[in-house]
Amino acid sequence: MVITETMTQMQMEMIMSSKEFVDAIANGNNLEAEDAFKSAMQTKVGDALETKRKEISKTYAQTVPKT
Repeated sequence: MVITETMTQMQMEMIMSSKEFVDAIANGNNLEAEDAFKSAMQTKVGDALETKRKEISKTYAQTVPKT
């Protein structure tokens, strides 16, 4: 349940960032658009890195090296 709520929150943040970006472009505010774009990309890259980290940690935990 917590994971679903977190994913929904992340999706809403991404939608808001995208909307802010489009609104800023439509209004001709390039600096605001740049900030919204950077924020959206930062969130997207951070989410991808977190997902990959979890995948790697599961794999690493399953393969215990023999001594």
